Amino acid sequence: MSTQDIEVRKIELEEKKASDEKFTRLITLASVVITALLSLGTLGYNYYQTNVTRQSEIETRQSEIEMQIQKNRLDFVVATAGILFETGDLTETYVKSVAMKNLFENTGLLPRKFSLNFPEGYYDRIYLRKKKRDLMDMLIAHPAQREEIITQWKSLFPEDKDWLDNLMLSVSK
Repeated sequence: MSTQDIEVRKIELEEKKASDEKFTRLITLASVVITALLSLGTLGYNYYQTNVTRQSEIETRQSEIEMQIQKNRLDFVVATAGILFETGDLTETYVKSVAMKNLFENTGLLPRKFSLNFPEGYYDRIYLRKKKRDLMDMLIAHPAQREEIITQWKSLFPEDKDWLDNLMLSVSK
């Protein structure tokens, strides 16, 4: 072997060594890149899972709050109904229902159609009957002052004039 062959062989070995080092650097670089990508993937997955879990917790909490609000509204309606029906007197129940409706109609606490569906003018008829019954009680209790009571009543309630005239005709017969 000549020196020239030895030199060529040295150059080939050095080229092979350079090629092997290049390959080793490439493998090292690839392993670093793959490790970095896996780390980023893991971080991204953890971030995604955390957000999904957090979003799920938020939705669950919102659902619980909405259910609690609905329960509170229903409890309020039940309590309101209990207040309305505490009495045996239908007139008092009617007056309470109107008061509750007027107090709470714009709060959203009572259903829109909250009422006891009394007939139109129900309270007016009840009030008129009670008023006329009170007059009859006064006339019976004070027969000597009948004319004075009726005169006063006519001045206070002029709409009752015809009814009073018919009443006086019936009483005088």
